[in-house]
Amino acid sequence: MDDIKLSNFNSKSKDEVVFTEDRIALVSGGTRGIGRGICEILKRAGATVIAGYASDDEQAKKFTRETNIKSIKWDVSNFQECDNVVKEIISEYGTLSILVNNAGITRDSTIKKNVN
Repeated sequence: MDDIKLSNFNSKSKDEVVFTEDRIALVSGGTRGIGRGICEILKRAGATVIAGYASDDEQAKKFTRETNIKSIKWDVSNFQECDNVVKEIISEYGTLSILVNNAGITRDSTIKKNVN
């Protein structure tokens, strides 16, 4: 939070914040669900946003078409891929100001009820 000072924000309304300086944001798990919402809010606030995704190329393409937010595929559980993505973003944009670690893995399964 040291990088983002409250003086760098303007408030349009009580629920909306706008960056007064350009910010580069990376949101893992950013093409669906909560991550998509975070991406859209950051973009509306004036940040340049990159959304990370793990596997659904068609969903990522749809997300980019609908939001005009760049999406990038990578495995957040792989350190080298994370390092490469951050280096790529810094190379292209000069910095990375905001990182939202939203990606998650859920392995739900059913519990078989044993009734005697």
